Amino acid sequence: MDQELVQITREKTIQADKLRWTLYAMHEEIWRKLGIPQLDSENLPHRVEENVVTPEWMPVPDCQTCGACCGGFVAVPTEPDDDVPEEECWEIVAGEEGEEYVVDRYIRRRESDLACKHLWGGVGGKVTCKIYDDRPNMCRVFEAGSDRCHALRRAFGLEPYLSVEDMFAARQRLKEHVEAKGAESDKIKSVSITPDEAGMMKVEVVTKGGESKLVHTFDPAEETWYRVQFEGKTLGEAEKMILS
Repeated sequence: MDQELVQITREKTIQADKLRWTLYAMHEEIWRKLGIPQLDSENLPHRVEENVVTPEWMPVPDCQTCGACCGGFVAVPTEPDDDVPEEECWEIVAGEEGEEYVVDRYIRRRESDLACKHLWGGVGGKVTCKIYDDRPNMCRVFEAGSDRCHALRRAFGLEPYLSVEDMFAARQRLKEHVEAKGAESDKIKSVSITPDEAGMMKVEVVTKGGESKLVHTFDPAEETWYRVQFEGKTLGEAEKMILS
């Protein structure tokens, strides 16, 4: 394994401007050993009730003999209300040295195979989550038996690949599903959290439609916000989240 990635698994912090490269490099390291994805996993639902391509009769996999999601997803952020111990996370920091501030926290990866640090066992064998009761929200909303779950299992060789006919049919259904959702131009594409001159923190976003907007200003002594809480939400959803 690339020694720079090994070193990163041992770090406690990652600079925000290096995060994208880090996650991309880890994703590439993992997926170069796996089967080629048959479907665009980014658009696959992670909830069973939202499945687009998985037949209803398909049995739900047993998580305790799988672990594909723990091995395949490198970007597992936590939210301020999550109970994951901070020392078990990378702090994603921005700002000058000595004046750094935390903008996100991500679950650290284990050195041997870049799977989640809290996965006990190897993917495809007997596995369990060592922090199951305190797992982050991203893990709680990911459901066994979802389209994305089955796609990961196929990539790890835990279930058969789709036939060519089924693959093209699934791609067509997924394409129609994405088109039905529309352009979603008001969805947030990128987020920055930076200090202002008064010592407050500003949350600024850019939507898929190109709109830039200041959505929140907060006192870091009283509130904690991470970038991941805003990413993928619409401006309306972000406003409701802040008010709640």
